[in-house]
Amino acid sequence: MQKKRSLSPSRSGDQVTLRLWCSDRLKLILPYLPVTDLDACWRDGVLLCGLDHLCAPNEIDMNVVKSNTDSQNVDLAISVMFNEFGIQTLTAQDVLPPSVPDLLAIISTILELQKCYQTVDNAVVDSKPVKKTKLTTSETAKPAADPPAALDQHSTPENVVPKP
Repeated sequence: MQKKRSLSPSRSGDQVTLRLWCSDRLKLILPYLPVTDLDACWRDGVLLCGLDHLCAPNEIDMNVVKSNTDSQNVDLAISVMFNEFGIQTLTAQDVLPPSVPDLLAIISTILELQKCYQTVDNAVVDSKPVKKTKLTTSETAKPAADPPAALDQHSTPENVVPKP
């Protein structure tokens, strides 16, 4: 029995595989926007919003994304990843200028979204209703407190609002 090898962000072949996975999925909703790399082309937040949209279509309106600023798109994508799936692997500073995009943070985020996508995709294939679930602690690093439980539906990670 062969052991399945997991993706390693440091291996260029694995980066190509991940980039191709993103490209294949995103061309369905963003055919005009090629995925040419895993850092610079993600700076405007459109591709991040696209991956979020594939996992949670009701949370992101891609028509609005087209007219948003880069900062608005990145903030929206990060907020949806955090609120819907508990993904906390990326910050706006990892993506937006003036810094160089953080390749490892972007790859880690894409890998987490890939897990969410596969869960949604499997549910659709099995004709089961899709139920969004946050990743468990073993699937993503989370602080001791559970911030998603403390957020109201419209808040962002920066604006934590205790629930009544």
